[in-house]
Amino acid sequence: MTYFLCLAFPNELVSALPTSFDSTIHFIDANNWPMAKSTRGKNIRWAAQILQTGTSSAFLIAKASLKRNHNTDKTGLFIDGLNSLLKDSGCPAVSFLFHWAHGDMNKEIIEVKGECTYTIAELRKRYLFITRWHSICHNS
Repeated sequence: MTYFLCLAFPNELVSALPTSFDSTIHFIDANNWPMAKSTRGKNIRWAAQILQTGTSSAFLIAKASLKRNHNTDKTGLFIDGLNSLLKDSGCPAVSFLFHWAHGDMNKEIIEVKGECTYTIAELRKRYLFITRWHSICHNS
């Protein structure tokens, strides 16, 4: 069991991920996972990728149960990457979902309990203790 952060965005920006996000963040194609469907919401044609540092996404979202310090808190890298991706004219918004996996992520169905919309400025002000929330972030 581990934390997964799934990011959904317009398909044409898949190649922009490595340059938009810090090199310590790696990506796993999640397009065929049930989590991708939950993350995309109404944007059913968007691409979906899992973002991780190491073998978990927990440090990208600063989950409360983890011991946070300057070596483990990577929320700034996540938000900076979102900001970079959203500056692209082809990316008016992204959506992301953070989930504690209880089984095989290729099969696990995720029920979205709520949805929030943030600007990048609002997102920077918050500690992201989001579990099973579908969030849409835009650049305005």
